[in-house]
Amino acid sequence: MKIFDTIKWQKAIYKLDNENYSLEELLYNRLWEEANLFWDLNDLHNPFLLKDMDLAVDRILLAKENNEKVAVFGDYDVDWVTSTAIMTHLLFTLWIQATYRIPHRIEDWYGLKDYFVDELKEKWVSLIITVDCGIRDDEIISRAKEKWVDIIVTDHHEQGEILPKNAVAVVDPKRLDCGYPFDELAWAWVALKVVDAVLSKIYSEEQRQDYLKKTIDIASVWTIADCMNIIWENRIIVSEGLKQIKYSRSRWLREMLQYNSFESIDCDTVWFDIAPKLNSAWRLDTPYKALKILLNNNWDSISENILEIERLNEQRKKLTSKFMEDALSCVDKTDKILFYYNNDIPHWIAGIIAWRLTEMFNKPSIVLASDDDKIVWSSRSPEYFSIVDMLDELKDNFVYYWGHNSAAWFTLLKNNFDKFKLDLDNFWKNTEIKYEPKSINIDKIISINNVSFNFLWEINKFAPFWRWNEKPVFLIKDFVIKKVSYLGKTNMHLKFENAPWFKVYGFNMWEYYYDLNKLQSVNIIAELSEDYWMWRKNIMIRVIDVIK
Repeated sequence: MKIFDTIKWQKAIYKLDNENYSLEELLYNRLWEEANLFWDLNDLHNPFLLKDMDLAVDRILLAKENNEKVAVFGDYDVDWVTSTAIMTHLLFTLWIQATYRIPHRIEDWYGLKDYFVDELKEKWVSLIITVDCGIRDDEIISRAKEKWVDIIVTDHHEQGEILPKNAVAVVDPKRLDCGYPFDELAWAWVALKVVDAVLSKIYSEEQRQDYLKKTIDIASVWTIADCMNIIWENRIIVSEGLKQIKYSRSRWLREMLQYNSFESIDCDTVWFDIAPKLNSAWRLDTPYKALKILLNNNWDSISENILEIERLNEQRKKLTSKFMEDALSCVDKTDKILFYYNNDIPHWIAGIIAWRLTEMFNKPSIVLASDDDKIVWSSRSPEYFSIVDMLDELKDNFVYYWGHNSAAWFTLLKNNFDKFKLDLDNFWKNTEIKYEPKSINIDKIISINNVSFNFLWEINKFAPFWRWNEKPVFLIKDFVIKKVSYLGKTNMHLKFENAPWFKVYGFNMWEYYYDLNKLQSVNIIAELSEDYWMWRKNIMIRVIDVIK
């Protein structure tokens, strides 16, 4: 382990182990437990190993037999929207009368509510299938049963003290009595497990495999967007999904890729291009728009949807840039936690701003947005501090809160803000946050002469790169800086002028423009990838930091 004196993370810890290993040895050792396992659909675990799966399948097929109306209950974010699309498409395929319901982020917040059950009951729905929620909704599900509405819970969150006892089935790999071999299934994978189990009862093996291949791309979008670890069965969903995405049954997804001229599709494509576009629908309009384009294959409306989603996404980017610039001018970067409150910020931007502040400064961040008589909080944190522990301490102030160690949300009444601020100040006075420097693993030391398309080909044999199997990080020695210029409309990024076949970018490094222009030859810490622009392939070097 070495500590380098760097430009961006002045006291960052960069770990460099096994300097003599070849690149192939280093990447293989990351995946040694699964290097030759779970590479295709044939290696999946039996879906009926999930507790209650047989009950869920029997009830869905009974609904088909009795010509019942079935509702899929999802949520507004890209992960829930894609999962709702997967489950709804199954019901359409089975010729079941199907509908769906997606709550409003502010008015309804997260999860099943009594009034949703009443609303669907009035529409003659007799079976509700939840996606990624319901595991803690015992009382609501019991009341639904009294109204003659059955509920199948499909979820991947931790169970509470008791399981919903009146649910027809509770399919959740994290329920304590499940025993499924892999409990870190992405939610979309849980949805596909239900699909797989149902189809195994009515389709031939060839038909079942064909259906899964045509659906797995949508599931892969969710798995990446929700930052799931790409290991074991999650690795299948991403590996196979990225292969299939160009041939997706979603016409919008196929046409959108062509519209944006994507020559290759990887996790970064999904994270930076596909997921934000789907999210822009619910952020600036309605999540139903994102859901409908995943389910719709009519060319005329799809072409209109592409232009509409692109327009919404551009609007999202402009608003995000505007408030990010304001946040950077307002927050005190010397504080142990970054705090930003703006009456005009849309609530849906708060999470993006919090995430970016935490990524840039390696500190917990809190962003508050107004919404009528309420204040909505989004927060993010590095690993060394638990945001949810803080919420637990302050929970008496909130209308609602939920989250986990690295990300959390709450709603607060405006007339309770002064009390909350006082309680928050007292919390900080009595809480010691032990700041931990940024820690990044360097995989290998190379020179710029090592960087080639053949070198990238060797690296990509171990793709997909995402959580748990991140892109390799290199220390590139003696990198010559010819010139550094600003990149992007807001000048937040930097472009390093170098050889024409390299594109060298430093994202969110605008603060170091003058320092870097004074340097000539440096060692840089960077990731490598292929970049396509105007049908020309280049090598992109994404600068993480610069060693002085």
